[in-house]
Amino acid sequence: MPGARISRDFAAGRRIPRIRPGGRRPSALVPLLAALCWVFLSAGCTTAADPPLRVGGPCEYRDVPGTCRVDTIEPSGANAYGQGFRTLFTFLPESSSEPQAAGVPLKIGDGQDPTDRYLRENRIEPGRLFPCVRRVLARGTCTPVVYAFPEFRDVY
Repeated sequence: MPGARISRDFAAGRRIPRIRPGGRRPSALVPLLAALCWVFLSAGCTTAADPPLRVGGPCEYRDVPGTCRVDTIEPSGANAYGQGFRTLFTFLPESSSEPQAAGVPLKIGDGQDPTDRYLRENRIEPGRLFPCVRRVLARGTCTPVVYAFPEFRDVY
């Protein structure tokens, strides 16, 4: 019985040659081509020995000290931290050779409008003046202008 012989060969761990239509055996060319494709495709992958890729840096900023005056605070809707408030300020540089900047939005965390708690705990209200620093990009590909408020606490 032919089926019984195949079962005994399989159970004994013997390899049963497969024959393709036309009587030809499978070629070793297919595994060789697959291995070559794998080598060429994986050549561009990084390994643990490669240095980490740097995105956006290193950057250098020029600090421009000044004062920021809070101009307006208006509700802007919910954001990732809670109810947001669109807060605009004017940057007044200490040096007369530096330009002023009006209508600058105050952002916290990952670029969200400040929350009520943030405004309360930092005592931010229209008309208030705060020391601040305008950081202007001098070298690199980072954010061109960033404003820093040394007295503000990061509470969301």
